[in-house]
Amino acid sequence: MWGTHGNERADILAKEATYKDDVDVFLVTPRSLINLKIRNQILNSWQVRWVNSLRSRFTFRLFLDVDLKRCFGDFFINQILTGHGCFPAHQGHFFGKNSNCMCHTDEGTVSHYIYGCPLYEDIRRSYFPANFATLGILDLVQSGHSRKGLTEIVKCVLQVSLES
Repeated sequence: MWGTHGNERADILAKEATYKDDVDVFLVTPRSLINLKIRNQILNSWQVRWVNSLRSRFTFRLFLDVDLKRCFGDFFINQILTGHGCFPAHQGHFFGKNSNCMCHTDEGTVSHYIYGCPLYEDIRRSYFPANFATLGILDLVQSGHSRKGLTEIVKCVLQVSLES
């Protein structure tokens, strides 16, 4: 019985290849593999810089690992995640303004406004779950209803900041 010519030729070449000591056929590396290796190298380098940096430690505590997929394109939420913007603690550190909250019980940090400031108790009660004090900031950011409350808090803090 006669086989297909292409298959017979492939069988002959495969048999010849078993007698060779070295590989004599080289394939071009696919572009997708090159891109993946470059991407991984960039992410690894970024991760090392992120871990070793002395800056942005508030945000580092929220996001230990760098990630290209995580993006919050929200002006108000980004102020919470970075600790920057309208918060008095940030304004005091960078611009020499008073860093205390208007409630006069603590410094005006992100954590104070989210978890403890009596001025925003109504917003917390309206938008946050009963156990919010046991949740992290990211848990609140990722919950749609709590996220609205966080946005309301930042809007209020921003308004006070602009008025003073």
